[in-house]
Amino acid sequence: MQSTVPWRREFLAGAIAAAAFLAVYFVARFIWQIPAVPEAVAERILSFVPPALFEAVVQVLGTLAKKLNFYAILIAIVGFGGLLGLLYGRLLARLGPGGSGNERTPTTLLYGLGYGLLLWLIYAVTLSPFILRGFFGLDASVPVYNAVATDVIAFLVFGLVLAYVRQPFTREAVESGAENVISRRSLAPLAASGLAVGGAYMLNRTLGAQSQAYLAGPVDTTTTSPTGEEVPIFQEGFEGLEPLVTPNDEFYVISKNVIDPTVDVNDWNLTITGMVENKMVLDYETFTAMPTTQQYCTLQCISNEVGGDLIGNALWEGVPLWNLLLQAGIQPGVKDIVLHAADGYQESIPIEKAQDPHVIAAFRMNGATLPNNHGFPVRLVVPNIYGMKNVKWLTRIEPVDHDFRGFWQQRGWSDEAIIKTMSRIDAPRHGASVSAKVDREVLIGGIAFAGNRGIGKVEVSIDEGDNWQEAILGKSLAPFSWVQWKTTWEPPVAANYKIRVRAYDGTGEVQDEKEVEPAPDGASGWHTISTRITGISDGQN
Repeated sequence: MQSTVPWRREFLAGAIAAAAFLAVYFVARFIWQIPAVPEAVAERILSFVPPALFEAVVQVLGTLAKKLNFYAILIAIVGFGGLLGLLYGRLLARLGPGGSGNERTPTTLLYGLGYGLLLWLIYAVTLSPFILRGFFGLDASVPVYNAVATDVIAFLVFGLVLAYVRQPFTREAVESGAENVISRRSLAPLAASGLAVGGAYMLNRTLGAQSQAYLAGPVDTTTTSPTGEEVPIFQEGFEGLEPLVTPNDEFYVISKNVIDPTVDVNDWNLTITGMVENKMVLDYETFTAMPTTQQYCTLQCISNEVGGDLIGNALWEGVPLWNLLLQAGIQPGVKDIVLHAADGYQESIPIEKAQDPHVIAAFRMNGATLPNNHGFPVRLVVPNIYGMKNVKWLTRIEPVDHDFRGFWQQRGWSDEAIIKTMSRIDAPRHGASVSAKVDREVLIGGIAFAGNRGIGKVEVSIDEGDNWQEAILGKSLAPFSWVQWKTTWEPPVAANYKIRVRAYDGTGEVQDEKEVEPAPDGASGWHTISTRITGISDGQN
C-alpha cells in the first residue's frame, strides 16, 4: 500500500525528530558530561585528516574550522533524519492502515517506539564502535549506564516525535488534500525541539559564564620570582610588548572539543591506577591539601606558527606528579604515564619525564583557582613539551608498561613533542607605520623561548640578514619561562623595512632558519615583519 503522505511532509517530520534526538544528547551533555554524538563524529572524522591538511585548514579558518565541522555534522544529522522519516513512511505503508492517515495515536506511538528501537540497535553495532564508544556504548569514557541510557532515550525520542509529528501531517493530507498545510499541533514538536537545542546552547553559555565568574579571583601577574627576587620588566612605556606574565583571560586556549567539559568539583576525583601498588582516589579537598610547589612555566601549542600567539607564561601551583606516583607505589617496568581527562582525551609522557620534579598537577594559575577553560579542577603542566601533553581536566593517572600513543599521536603528531627554540617580534607590529625623527630611536622588542634550554642570546637584523645586532635580554622568571628582549634602532631614511629576529638557546645553538609548518612536530623559522618608517624628513626641518 502506498503512503498518502507527501514525501516533503515525511522528510520534514524526520528532520524535526532528528532535532529532538540532538536535543536529548545536548541535555545529557550538560547533565552527565557525555559528549554528544555530533561531537564524537566530528572527533572521529578528525582522526582521518592528515596533519598537514589539518594544519592548512586551521591556518585558513582558525578556530572556526572546528565549529564549521560541528555545524556541518548537525545539518547532516537533521538531513539524515529526514531520510529516515521517508523510510518510516514506506515501512508504515506496508503495514496497511498505518500509512493511510486513519491510524490511532497509541498505535502510531507504538510504531514510532519500535522504529526508534530498531534504529538504536543498528547504531549500537555500527556507528557506536566507529566513534570509539564500543558496541552498545560499552566503551564510553563516561559511566556505561549513563551512555547507554542516553543512546536509548535519544532514539526512542526520535521515534516518538517522528510518529507524533507525522500523524497530523497524515490526517491533513487525507482530509484536506493540501501539501502545504501544517497545523499548529504539528509545529509544537518543532518548537519544542528548537527550544531544547537553543536551551542546551544557552545552558552551556550560562554554565560557562557561571563557572568562570565563580572561579574568578585575584590574579597575581607581578614580576616577582617564586624566590621573591624582583625581575625587571620591559613593557612599561613600550607599547605592544607581550607582558612577562600572561593574564588568565589572555592566555591562549586550544581544545579538541566543540564544547568543553564543566566539571563539578564535588563529584571530581583524581584516580591513580594501573601499575601501582596502591590505587589512590583523591577528592579535590584532599588533593589541594597535599604539599605543593609553585613555578613559572611557559606553555606553547604545537600548532603555533612562526610569530604566532599560541603561547603564554603563567605562575602555576600544584602537586609534583612524581610525588603522587611514589605515594601510590609505582611498580618496576613502567614505560609511560598515561593521563586521562574528563572529556575522554588521553595523552602520555615517558616515565623519565614523569620523574622531573617540575612536572606538576596544577590547580592554581597566576594565584587564582584554575579557570575552567584551562582545565579546572586540575591540569598537568609539563615543562619543555608542547601543550598537547599538558592535559586539562585531569581525572586519572595510569602507569603502563608500553609506549602509549595519545589522541594527537594517533593522528600523526609528534610523541616526543620537545619545544623548539622560537623568537617573536611584538613591537612594532607587522605592517605598522612608525613615525620617527632624526636621532629618534625606534624600539623593537618581543619574546624568545627555548624550553628548559633557556635563551642565551637574541639578535635582530634590519637588512635582510646581512648584519645582526644583539638585543638586551630581560631576566627569565624560571628556567622554563620565556624571556623578553628589546633593542633600539635609528632608521637612516623614511622607507619600508623588514625586521628579522633569531634566538640562541642556552647551549649556544641558533634557532633553525628553515621555515617548517607546525605539523607534525612544531614550526620553525625566523620571524620577519614589515614596517614603514615615516616622519624622518619632518625631523630634518
